[in-house]
Amino acid sequence: TDGMGLYAYSPNPANDVLTVEYRYKEDISTEKRVKKDFEAKLINNKGVAIRSAKNISPTNIIRFDTSNLPNDTYFLHIIENKIESRHQVLIKH
Repeated sequence: TDGMGLYAYSPNPANDVLTVEYRYKEDISTEKRVKKDFEAKLINNKGVAIRSAKNISPTNIIRFDTSNLPNDTYFLHIIENKIESRHQVLIKH
């Protein structure tokens, strides 16, 4: 494995909001959740980060407002402990 946790992003294609969430493995109870240090960036086809956020909540969810972004293909980068995963995301209104 690449050493990263379990991440989910939805919806894809996104319309108004793109949600990125760190998900715990099933054997960890929800009462023991702690804030996970990760960052997410939404990058356009020119390589420019147009949305960027660090997780600040124990819910481990980052939400990007995509309502005013043009329909296009974007790249979602999720960074945890200097390890980066890249995912293709569509914005479609």
